[in-house]
Amino acid sequence: MTYDETEAVHQGWSRNSAAKITRHERALQDDNGPSTPSSFGRLSFFIATWIKCPRVDNSNFGQTRTSMLYSCIKRHNMSNYKYTRAHIILDFVNEFCSIMIVETVTLGSTIFYENQWTNLIENFRSIDEKLNWPQTKHSYFGNVYLQFFLLLVAFMACNFFHLLGWLYASSVPLLFLARDVAYCYEFFIELFVCKILWDFRDKYKKLYKMLDSSVAGSRKMIKVMELNSISSIRKFERLTRTMADMVTDLNKIFGWPLAFIILRAVLQLLSTAIHILIDAQMKNFHETKHLLISKLALTGLMIVKLNCVFRFDDLCCDLMSEEGDKLIPLCYKLQEKLDDHSSLRTELRRLAKYISHNLPKMSAAGFFYINRSTILNMVATVTTYYIVVIQFNFIN
Repeated sequence: MTYDETEAVHQGWSRNSAAKITRHERALQDDNGPSTPSSFGRLSFFIATWIKCPRVDNSNFGQTRTSMLYSCIKRHNMSNYKYTRAHIILDFVNEFCSIMIVETVTLGSTIFYENQWTNLIENFRSIDEKLNWPQTKHSYFGNVYLQFFLLLVAFMACNFFHLLGWLYASSVPLLFLARDVAYCYEFFIELFVCKILWDFRDKYKKLYKMLDSSVAGSRKMIKVMELNSISSIRKFERLTRTMADMVTDLNKIFGWPLAFIILRAVLQLLSTAIHILIDAQMKNFHETKHLLISKLALTGLMIVKLNCVFRFDDLCCDLMSEEGDKLIPLCYKLQEKLDDHSSLRTELRRLAKYISHNLPKMSAAGFFYINRSTILNMVATVTTYYIVVIQFNFIN
């Protein structure tokens, strides 16, 4: 075979190989790709706009404090039976945590972290365009919007029956309704955080597939294709850097709210333990019949609340971290059959080092990382408290 024929074969093979570049690789090689709908989504954008609205923030800032504290004091004063000290302390701390969830988001979105909030939304839209984000299809009940809608309906129904029981039994003032509005505001915040974490997890999955498809054929590539892969890896590194910045902004904005959300979930479990194990057994508790619906609604409310906190907040944080961790072994796996002095091998090694120092982790205001062990610690704390309450109940 002559030199010209050999060169023609190489050029033809290069064109055929280039034609096999996947859609993921083209997204890495095209910084100015077509604009696609942001995965931030209409629901997330609506919640973000609602949270950012000054009128909503100012109204929640004032009415949350007054309505929750007043309802807590009024509920204790109007009761015809004696609360235990533990129940009073838990009740007030629980209301305080609910106030702080709303106000930390309000202050963070309007005063302290306004720039980070804006950067987070802009980075979401920018990275969606670069990734050419597809509209993924889910099963009917696996759709995250349907799950959020069902949780919201269950949450509002339980709140309604809980409020109805107190209104009928103790003539509780309608200011309790303002407290429930604040609870719904808090629930929207939790759904919003869950949606963002869900998007982060899906994005890291997409990055994994893009990196794998961009370098999968590099072991047989000629120089031209290897240079294309190096360019793709460098653009991939810029995407991971943007994702790391987004996680940092997310930790700054929602660090304290997540800490109070987890603390409040534990306190609600402890308060429910007192309601179930102590209050219903008191002889003077003549309102038990009227408050039965309220107590059942409160139990259902706890189930919905904990489902949201455990399933979405904690598990989404953990799943997001797992998807980010998978990129490191993939970088080393793709180096296996490359030459020792290959430029592509050097780029992959540098990428793995960068990812290992910038793993996606959600922190609760810097106190602890949110993962599955957080759930186990919460269950252990509540179980210990249940045992103590049962023992004291039998002693009395």
